Amino acid sequence: MNIISTFNDSLYGEISFPQLIAKCLASPEIIRLKDIRLSNINCDQTPGLSNTSRFEHIIGCTYLAYIFAKNNNFSERDIYELCVAAMYHDVATPPFGHSFELVLSGFNHEIETRNIIMGSGSNLWKSPYENQYFQGSYPKLPEIISSYNRNVKERLSLERIAEYTIGKGKFGSLIKNDIDLDNLDNIIRAAFYSGIKVDKDLPVRIVNRSKLDERGNLVLAAHDKELIDLWKQAKYLLYDMFLNNKHDLVKELYLQYIFKIALDLNVLTQEDWGLSDRQIITKLVQHSETAELYKKLETNRLPIILMEGWCFEKDYLAWSKKNTKNIEKAMFDLKKVFSQKKQDSNFICAIKKDRRYTKLKNVIFEDKPYLFGKATALGKLGSPERKYFIYIFIDGYMPSKLDRNKNPIMISGQPVKMNKKEVVDKIIDYFTDSGLKINLTYKLSEKGEPLIYEKTLPN
Repeated sequence: MNIISTFNDSLYGEISFPQLIAKCLASPEIIRLKDIRLSNINCDQTPGLSNTSRFEHIIGCTYLAYIFAKNNNFSERDIYELCVAAMYHDVATPPFGHSFELVLSGFNHEIETRNIIMGSGSNLWKSPYENQYFQGSYPKLPEIISSYNRNVKERLSLERIAEYTIGKGKFGSLIKNDIDLDNLDNIIRAAFYSGIKVDKDLPVRIVNRSKLDERGNLVLAAHDKELIDLWKQAKYLLYDMFLNNKHDLVKELYLQYIFKIALDLNVLTQEDWGLSDRQIITKLVQHSETAELYKKLETNRLPIILMEGWCFEKDYLAWSKKNTKNIEKAMFDLKKVFSQKKQDSNFICAIKKDRRYTKLKNVIFEDKPYLFGKATALGKLGSPERKYFIYIFIDGYMPSKLDRNKNPIMISGQPVKMNKKEVVDKIIDYFTDSGLKINLTYKLSEKGEPLIYEKTLPN
């Protein structure tokens, strides 16, 4: 097998690795990441990002780990363990990333990452031919590390490597923290491919100016604060673009819905997280129902947003607990109304987290904690709380007079309870505001819940 040790990276130019790192990059579990995209969907409005793979990202992470370790005079053992941890932090990423991960039941990214590194504890490689997880091959890292350890005094530890990937151990904070080698590369790489003007060399500049203290903090000189401000500004611009790109946002949430349907129909299984993007698509198109849904996704026959709102993180659980069941009941009743007209329709409720803001608790400037400066192009971008955005879609039946570009109805994200009738009334208002007529009557059930009975429905 030919081992490639030199790569031409889109951000950092030509980069080279020692032979051991190159062997790990050629292992089948890492090669799978060539067919796992960095974004969660095949983006339409940011096509460059659609064709960027996790493999490219982990090469960048490994390079940042390598130069950080060399700059700070790490031992050979520490260099290799940190680099392998940076390389393997995304090894358990499912097809289409979070789009599939969020609908899987019982999937634990950290546990599966550890299983792959340690080479034990998973069913995925008991029958590699059936699962095709590693293209018919077993994970190679344990074998590669074992072979290396035969010829050295300071043996590499798979246990330490696994700990680092989840933010634990001596160098764990470099892999998983508010700002780390992973998101230094991820943010700038995604921003670059999304058309945002960024300094491609910014992650290297930050790494070259950073040290690690005994508490796991990144330590920089006071005059390097501008570098962190630039990274955080790039992150804000990237996620702000994602939140305001409603077309691709709907595509991502609709793909999650398709995955839920596929799991319910046993088209996909929980074990399929180990496949690639192409392999998942192959499974979806082999079943008539999921094939039709996926066809709609790819041809942009997408749902429209009927309602949207947001709530702060501290209110989200209370809002969800009070409203989720009533929203589901309202969706079910409305579906019955539309199906009486022999129109296939589905109502989908989805949540999207606001990732624009980040507290940087692990960055120190000459013994002073990082405080985001006001003198930046966007002002103070810090936020004390993250927000959750709530969306309700209609898929399928679409009244002919409905304007697809109509602004959604805003719903309250405060932790107040909306009963089922209020949810339905708001959705009906959405249609009637467009000059359509939907007349529904309500009767109370024995439990006092409103039931919907159709009178008329628009063509």
